[in-house]
Amino acid sequence: MRLRETCRIISQEYDGVVPRDPVDLIKLPGIGRYTAHAIASFAYNLPHPVLDTNIKRVWFHHYPETVDMKESDLIEFASQFIPEGESRVWHTALMDYGAVELTMSKSNIRINAKQSQFR
Repeated sequence: MRLRETCRIISQEYDGVVPRDPVDLIKLPGIGRYTAHAIASFAYNLPHPVLDTNIKRVWFHHYPETVDMKESDLIEFASQFIPEGESRVWHTALMDYGAVELTMSKSNIRINAKQSQFR
């Protein structure tokens, strides 16, 4: 239902073009900060930090001081590393590195991610 409503809004209010700005994306039903940043980064190659479980594990492994950071502070920290014009490549590499090389069993870094309920 949220996807349908989001599509309707994009069609009517954005002339059928998915917004680029995470501020606009977050206003759409069912889109939170992670998804907004992922769309901006992967679809539009914009420098917005994407922080999934695998990427967080990379930051925590290489920068232990980030482990206790609030999410907003980690976003600010991570944003300084995104190479100009390479956001989608950067985040894909971080995801792959975290998923293949820095798995929980190899790194012993457990991420306590809480998934919100789908409604």
